[in-house]
Amino acid sequence: MPPDSVSQGFVNFFSNGNGLRVGVVRAVHAKVEALIQCFQKQTRYHFISSSLLIVYEGADTPTPNVDVRMIDFAHIRCGEMLDSGYIYGLLRLRDTLAQILEEHSTSADHH
Repeated sequence: MPPDSVSQGFVNFFSNGNGLRVGVVRAVHAKVEALIQCFQKQTRYHFISSSLLIVYEGADTPTPNVDVRMIDFAHIRCGEMLDSGYIYGLLRLRDTLAQILEEHSTSADHH
């Protein structure tokens, strides 16, 4: 899938019909950043073909209710190195979300 298609998919996912939910994207970006920080410290587990579930409350609120969870991680290897593949995926997701935020920086948080 081309990178612009991924980005547009996220824009569609985070839109409410009137515009991008910038506050929700910011909250998800922060959760992904926290996951990156965790994975840059842990060396014991390596996740193969896992997924992230991103959930947010549809109602517009000043503080968006957002959750990002790891799912589908049936294939785990133990190791003693950073899981560079998982970190790479998280970094790409973070960068994609940052790009979306940059492109919509003039949007209000609650469209």
